[in-house]
Amino acid sequence: AARAARRAARRSGGMLRLALANLGRPGTTAPGAVLALGIGFSALVAIALVESNVRRMVDERLAGDAPAFFLIDIQRDQEAPLAALVETLPETGPLERAPMLRGRLTAIDGAPVGEDDLPEGARWLARSDIGLSFAAAPPPRGDVVAGAWWPADYGGPPLVSFDEETALSAGLGVGSRVAFNVLGRVVEAEIANLRRVSWDAVALNFVAVFAPGAFAGAPYALVGTVAASEAAEGPLIRALAGEFANVSAIPVRALLETARRTVRAAAAAVAAAAAFALAAGVLVLAAAVAAERRARIRDAAILKVLGATRARVLAGQLLEFALLGAVAAVAAVAIGGAAAWGFVTGLLEIEWTFPAARAAASALAAAALVAALGLAGTWRAAGRKPATVLRTP
Repeated sequence: AARAARRAARRSGGMLRLALANLGRPGTTAPGAVLALGIGFSALVAIALVESNVRRMVDERLAGDAPAFFLIDIQRDQEAPLAALVETLPETGPLERAPMLRGRLTAIDGAPVGEDDLPEGARWLARSDIGLSFAAAPPPRGDVVAGAWWPADYGGPPLVSFDEETALSAGLGVGSRVAFNVLGRVVEAEIANLRRVSWDAVALNFVAVFAPGAFAGAPYALVGTVAASEAAEGPLIRALAGEFANVSAIPVRALLETARRTVRAAAAAVAAAAAFALAAGVLVLAAAVAAERRARIRDAAILKVLGATRARVLAGQLLEFALLGAVAAVAAVAIGGAAAWGFVTGLLEIEWTFPAARAAASALAAAALVAALGLAGTWRAAGRKPATVLRTP
């Protein structure tokens, strides 16, 4: 930036030439000030972009299609009357449900596996029991991306549909054989297809969905989701408590609001920590202005002798610090944006969007802050009388 400022100064005029020359002159303290300010700005930009992406996921992707309640422990003989109850309530329904059992992966292709035998990203399959289901038709959410779904009347050897991401992390594919311990019984099945499942959607989904014959005669309960308007939630929960006391209803809207508060609180806490880095940068900028005060007083005096007014001198200094802030802001948006992108897509594994308006507002605020602080530090220097300054050795 300093080299670019020197080249641009030769092709500029007026106060812009002076501002650019000051940024690129030998011995300038601008690089140190930009570095110190840029660290704080970069941290704040990264926090703002991460918080924006997480909040967007909660508000748009989760809350948009989220049911009102998750229902668990639905008994088999309660399925039909519960669905009928939901249909009678206004602004409620429909009831989506699926059978659920719990099991733990115990073998792959006939070889026993434990937690340590699986790759890091798939060890949870053998660490504890996971939710399993069975269905004749493909689930409404989860496209088959490899292999094929079994016929609705399939009655052959056990087959299973696996989540694509989980299968790849465990080294599985179509044709692999997996065994799960379910209720003390080992169920071995061939992977018939892989599904692409969006796990950040608030909906029923399972890593493994078996063909129905695999669990013929096994005891199981159902889980479900039910949609309802905010006004209909109260009547729904009262009806469930009165007629289906054993069914647990988990309020999704309350959980999403808790998630929003958690995101805001976490962002505020980290932003407060980053503000210390920004405060350190402001102190460095103040020290740089103080170190150059004598030189700036003499520059202002010479410019006044040559005919510049105090307003023009201040305008030139304001422009200089605004350019300094712009350099720090552009670098901060680039570095903070890259850090936020890596965190959002790599660690959180959610869709990334770049909120250009928020990034631009952060950059403008940074430039305005630097310009204001710099101008405040040189305000009195521009007001000194030229004769007094130039007579002083």
